[in-house]
Amino acid sequence: MVRQGSRASFSVSATAQCDDCYTWKTTGFQIMDNKMSNTLSVLATEAGSAKISVTILTATGTKECEKTVSVESVKGDSVAIAKDSLSAIPCKIPIKDFLDVKVGTNMISFFPDVNSSDYDYKWTIVYNTGEIKMSDEKIPQFPFSEMMFPATVRLQSFSRYPICSQILNKTYPQEYWIPKKPVIIEQRRYEQGNFDKTNPSVPAKNNAKK
Repeated sequence: MVRQGSRASFSVSATAQCDDCYTWKTTGFQIMDNKMSNTLSVLATEAGSAKISVTILTATGTKECEKTVSVESVKGDSVAIAKDSLSAIPCKIPIKDFLDVKVGTNMISFFPDVNSSDYDYKWTIVYNTGEIKMSDEKIPQFPFSEMMFPATVRLQSFSRYPICSQILNKTYPQEYWIPKKPVIIEQRRYEQGNFDKTNPSVPAKNNAKK
């Protein structure tokens, strides 16, 4: 199982005629690197079932392989953050978190907790609708509305020396972006008095003699 908004790698052991004699096809995944080698990295974009297939040109002919992968929805109860290093070299990037701020009514911006020009950035936003948007800006801006809001935000930071990178992932519940509206309970005031028996909602006439 793969979680929506996360990366996954697939590979085949069959030997092809050449290093780039592999052709990958996916449904529900976004291809993140070269799709002509024996290993492929993808980003899970849609919850449900995703498919990945590869066609290999071997010395004895063409071979095909297909796999169905279950993609777990990003819906959750709280904001979660995870960190992953993409290099065996200790990657001492000081970025430990990123923050968000609403820019107007239909735009939201993200920025790392360390303001430095020594790193490169790649942001990936997976919306609750399954749509994906990306940016290489340090402080990007993305569209936002009550119908389309970030479910997963991924920040990949790159160090130039040593050459390494790290990933921070956050998942958000709907309530983080769209606060629940308070329930207004209507209050009515009732006063004691004489009421018409035929229509209790109408006060009876006062027939008392003066």
